[in-house]
Amino acid sequence: TIVESAEVALNNGEHHLTTMVPAVAESIKRATRTDLAIRCDVPACANKVTCDAHLMETVLRNLIYNATRYARTQINVAFSKQPDGRYTLRVDDDGPGIPEADRERVFGSFVQLDDPGRRKSGYGLGLAIVNRIVECHGATVTAGRPALGGAGFAVIWGPAR
Repeated sequence: TIVESAEVALNNGEHHLTTMVPAVAESIKRATRTDLAIRCDVPACANKVTCDAHLMETVLRNLIYNATRYARTQINVAFSKQPDGRYTLRVDDDGPGIPEADRERVFGSFVQLDDPGRRKSGYGLGLAIVNRIVECHGATVTAGRPALGGAGFAVIWGPAR
């Protein structure tokens, strides 16, 4: 597919996710439902993060936009730096979550999970794009069930391998 065959050239550098992550979350919050809380936890250590800022912004936007479609009332966005130097970016929501059997499949192109009572929108490319960008960074993205009870996505990248 187009997403899988697209050439991606990284423009890596040190970037300030301390400002980028909250700004992206705030711009999405202004464009979504008023009853939805989007919380950010980005510590000061996120001021020199090695990544392609434009592509990581795309990852973040896709994950948050996806969460806005399913969250009941809350989305949490968090960044952390592990002791081994790796970075973790998490986007969690309190929606219905992703069945365990579908947690790898959701990253495929044109995949939209069946959700009774909900009209499908989009093309099923958002998480495939996230996965492709993450792979280009030599990173991983996983789907799971966070403490909020809905869907949780974790992107992990950095120097330790």
